[in-house]
Amino acid sequence: MLEVKLTRTTCDAYGLYDYRVVPFGGTPYITIFGEILVNGEQVGRITMYELNADINLYDMACQIPGDILVIAEQICDNDGYIKKEFNINDKFVIVDNITIDPEYRGKGYGSLVAKHLLVYLNDAYGHQIDAVVLYASMYEIEDCEEMDLPTFNNHSDKLVKFYKKAGFDEIQCNVMIKKKG
Repeated sequence: MLEVKLTRTTCDAYGLYDYRVVPFGGTPYITIFGEILVNGEQVGRITMYELNADINLYDMACQIPGDILVIAEQICDNDGYIKKEFNINDKFVIVDNITIDPEYRGKGYGSLVAKHLLVYLNDAYGHQIDAVVLYASMYEIEDCEEMDLPTFNNHSDKLVKFYKKAGFDEIQCNVMIKKKG
């Protein structure tokens, strides 16, 4: 049985873990760590960031690790706010990475997690997440620097197809979105 166990940690741009106190004008965000379990055994992990839709993503790009700037360039207007066309009105999640341990790959666990990610999030926290956004990138692969460009592009194309099969839509340049409903 597949289970995704999520843990929310509030922090701000300076790594402080009190959501109510935001020093030096830093914007608070919530880090979500997840364990991907099969029959109680950990087979992978996931890291995500929960954000309010009214924040400036360009400002957040230097505060949160990962591919925030790449995502912001595709879903934001010139001022750094989410374009109205995406209908993200409240909270959304940016996925930093989903990793399935090598010995468990090819068994469908990653597909199930990607397909049901919004359900896991909304069930775990009891509030609606409007969308999950991610950058389908091969940079998470340990040996990606050793790949030649055609191999890298081929793997990236497969990753985009993987997320499309799980219900995500490609916005542009490997940035993917899955909206509720």
